[in-house]
Amino acid sequence: MREPLKPQLRDLRGLPGVRAFLAERLELDPATQLWDVVADVTRGCNLSCAMCLTNDLTPKALATPDVVQRIQTEVLPHASDLAIGCRAEPLLHPDLPEILAGLRAAIAQQEAKPFLIILTSGTLLTAPLAARLADCGLDMVLFSIETTDPNTYAQLRRGGTWPVTRAGIEHLRTAPTARRPKLGVQTLPSRQTLTQLPKLMADLAEMGVGVVHLPQLIPDHPGDVANALSLQGAAAETTRVALAGVVAAGRARGLEVGAPEPLQAPVTDDLYPLLADNGFWDEAVAVRDRPAVCIAPWSRVRIDHEGNVYPCHRTLSTGDAWGNLKSASFLSLVNSDRAIAMRRALLAGRAPNGSCRRCPFGPRG
Repeated sequence: MREPLKPQLRDLRGLPGVRAFLAERLELDPATQLWDVVADVTRGCNLSCAMCLTNDLTPKALATPDVVQRIQTEVLPHASDLAIGCRAEPLLHPDLPEILAGLRAAIAQQEAKPFLIILTSGTLLTAPLAARLADCGLDMVLFSIETTDPNTYAQLRRGGTWPVTRAGIEHLRTAPTARRPKLGVQTLPSRQTLTQLPKLMADLAEMGVGVVHLPQLIPDHPGDVANALSLQGAAAETTRVALAGVVAAGRARGLEVGAPEPLQAPVTDDLYPLLADNGFWDEAVAVRDRPAVCIAPWSRVRIDHEGNVYPCHRTLSTGDAWGNLKSASFLSLVNSDRAIAMRRALLAGRAPNGSCRRCPFGPRG
């Protein structure tokens, strides 16, 4: 029987309604919830995207075989999904197909079957690499694309071009294998791209993409708040109608479109969800002081190329990591005193570290 990962949640005492809020509103089972895991097998990127939190163009570093092995043995048994690529470009790793094939082989040997994907800009996806990736057991390749307009694409994905990315998708779609992964796109709606999204949906459907995901609407980079869609005041209804039209346009073309729904009132006045998949956000959220609860440290982790385990994808300082897979088990890290202290602070509306203080979703105080 699988060991529960979060027994400490049952003993927490915080603001009123905490456990009911987490269990009911966030659909988080504190006894059995598996983890959403993102893992970077490289450091750095070939692009300098406008919305990126890191823009890391430093000399590249690669995950060593021992880190990959620990992900296979320590993390996979407790993962609901495993996404390779988060803060770095996974296609920079020359052994990526072999890494993915090893992960797929490990998944086949265990009871839980996590969804295996890579997240990429697609700008490095050549025909030979696409053929290798298509045959290594991936469930999905998720491309980061905001627009198919070449000029806007070049403005946002600095160092990349839309024709190259489109060619990469075509390479993968036509790869000669029966194991070809599903193709998906993650797009961050913004003021700059909102009017271009219906064409994006049409183009993606034509290219054989099956899934489009629209995550939260505050852009990743805090300095780009001016480009966030306004969902309060006079512009709110116009924005909602436009986004609803985008979703309808995609679904009418056969795309599986996942998009946030308007946030309902929280269970109590002193709690409200952050980083939830069902929340619309406004730029005013980034500057408002309030107690809050972030679900990431209960259900999501990021692993960097060195094996450091972080409570969310926005935590970048190694000083805020829960520990390292090379020196501790995954279970011991996610249930460590440091992890529990972080959750207690968040439930009390306090920022447990500098990353949370700077986060546009997290506690400001």
